[in-house]
Amino acid sequence: MKLSVPNVLALMRVIAVPIVMVLIFQERWTAAAVVFTIAAVTDFFDGFIARRMNDTTTFGAFLDLVADKLLTIGTLMSLLAQGRVSLIIAFAIIGREMVITSLRSVTAGRGVSIKASDFGKAKAWIQFVAVGMVLIRGTAKWGPLFPDEWAMAIAAVWTVASGVEYLWRFRKVLASDEPTAAAR
Repeated sequence: MKLSVPNVLALMRVIAVPIVMVLIFQERWTAAAVVFTIAAVTDFFDGFIARRMNDTTTFGAFLDLVADKLLTIGTLMSLLAQGRVSLIIAFAIIGREMVITSLRSVTAGRGVSIKASDFGKAKAWIQFVAVGMVLIRGTAKWGPLFPDEWAMAIAAVWTVASGVEYLWRFRKVLASDEPTAAAR
């Protein structure tokens, strides 16, 4: 396991999670938004640099997924505790992340790797933008909701739809009665 630039960027994302969470609980919204945004942007750069430098590793892919999930889930849980995100929206997003992580585990046990689809990659960025909007919520509403609430609703729908897309793509693996590699 080498500590390459992409892996350091992913680790920075992991380290940013408790910082963002503390800032949210202190209601230091601008600071939380800045740290969150910097962390989210590292998601683009770690993958870009890894591909550019031909430095993609199993550990790097694992760390990238963990960092993304921690950033999204940790921030959402903090926002939920502060009453800034709907329980249903948080459940939809966190639930999808758990389902797809489980799907990756099951398919890996059958020797099938799940690479992120373009739909899934877009999901991450839509979530990052929506969460960032929650952190910088203004005072104006668009109809009954704040703009960030509309964005979170869109993120939740996109997130669930991307989860359904993964389940559909790998339905044959899930339907297989063949034992997993771990059970053989």
